[in-house]
Amino acid sequence: MALDSRAYRGGGFALKIGDSEPGYCRKVDLGKVSNEIITHNLGGMLRQKKHGGKMKHDPLTVEVGIGMGRKLYEWIKNSFDNKHTRMDGEVLITDQDNKVMRTCEFTNAMITEISTTKFDAKSGKTPGYFTIKFQPETVRYTNGGGSIGTVKAGDKQKQWIDNNFNFDAAGLPTKHLISVDAVKWTQKVQEHAVGEFIESQYEGTAVECGDLKLTLASTDYAQWYDWAKSWFFEGKKTESDERAMAINILAQDAKEVIGTINFENCGLKEFTFAALEANADKLNTFDVTLYTEAYKFDIKAYNG
Repeated sequence: MALDSRAYRGGGFALKIGDSEPGYCRKVDLGKVSNEIITHNLGGMLRQKKHGGKMKHDPLTVEVGIGMGRKLYEWIKNSFDNKHTRMDGEVLITDQDNKVMRTCEFTNAMITEISTTKFDAKSGKTPGYFTIKFQPETVRYTNGGGSIGTVKAGDKQKQWIDNNFNFDAAGLPTKHLISVDAVKWTQKVQEHAVGEFIESQYEGTAVECGDLKLTLASTDYAQWYDWAKSWFFEGKKTESDERAMAINILAQDAKEVIGTINFENCGLKEFTFAALEANADKLNTFDVTLYTEAYKFDIKAYNG
């Protein structure tokens, strides 16, 4: 005897931010809803009494490419600019025919983390993606209905591969740059619990901009070492000695700039030559780790 309904695939979904059309994303983690468990130890009996306490919802996590919708791009850009924008949205879960089976609705979400894939000139096998985490104040699941139709992806979605990039190091040589480790921006949020409400509000607090780690062939070391020498040994590490830098995301022709992440007030944290090993089958390289005070974000496809 056949079942009245069939299971549906786990790979059908789309993301809506605000009133935008459903946009392309590669992965979605909806997190979990949970509550603390209150335990009572009672004299005269071994059994513990338990009941549910304060509820909370995990942050939602999405993985999107440079073809993200304009609303999501503007949300990321505003977060980098410390505007603390809150957004409502939906994750639409669909079946094999793109019929919406379930909807995850969230409200008053704040972005808490933005990270990139590693930029690696030796790779060329991985599409570039951003991982975005955001903390909602409410999350509700509703029954579906209708169809998502064609999910839109920006014109540049297919053009970002992880080996297509260049780096502007404020005049320092990067012609032999091999890789830039994944960069991460974090917005801490503080839970604001109010006695008459079950769900908490969240307020933005400190922002942290992760370090930049560059790996370069030693062909480029001389000018970098000159800066390191003046920075570490001569104490020239005031704000005027910091530099503005940027990573440019390139299309597959390795010429057209389709996106840029700017890094303000970069200074040296570490300077390291790679370990040496006799007859090793690898290049002679050095690593530079930089701190930075702020990120700025620009996707050319959404300018104008």
